[in-house]
Amino acid sequence: MKNKKLLTISNIFPSKTLSFYRGTFVKDQLSYTKDYFKEVTVISPVPRSLGLKEDDKYCRDYSYENVKVYFPRFSHLPIAYFRNRLGDNYFKAINRLIKKKKIRFDLIHAHFAWPSGYAEAKLKEKYRTPLVTTAHGYDIYDLPFRNELLRKKIEYALNSADCIITVSNSNLKYINKLNIKTPVRIIPNGFRS
Repeated sequence: MKNKKLLTISNIFPSKTLSFYRGTFVKDQLSYTKDYFKEVTVISPVPRSLGLKEDDKYCRDYSYENVKVYFPRFSHLPIAYFRNRLGDNYFKAINRLIKKKKIRFDLIHAHFAWPSGYAEAKLKEKYRTPLVTTAHGYDIYDLPFRNELLRKKIEYALNSADCIITVSNSNLKYINKLNIKTPVRIIPNGFRS
């Protein structure tokens, strides 16, 4: 796989300076997997807030080793109309960036079933690329049970994946409550000691 390119999508990813530090566990995991790929591209869409929110204020594109990190902006308001379209807006922001930067990839890894996994399911359809989705927690034990629309979108995201990774047996129980046909593997989160 050393000659392959990985596209990683995550709702959260730390800024270069760690001024915005959410998602450090995604970067930590990437510190181990990046060595198996020629190139890794991370895309973490950020809602525009005119610099009022931390992620919009601090998250700027950066690179390190064989990893390029992008934080494309998109329009979003915290009201039901926009929340229900968050996955579609993620997809549009990600796809625009892929076209603009001419990003090529052989495998997609989405962190969180919503909205990243949903956007990646649409990218998988468009680019016909294998997809692995990691369901970390609230995206499995909470979001699909809030309303029928979110449930359907999350089921679509997970059923579009070639493999689902989740971090605990507890999360697996919630996945089993959904209409999911994709194989699931449990890989617990690591921790810094």
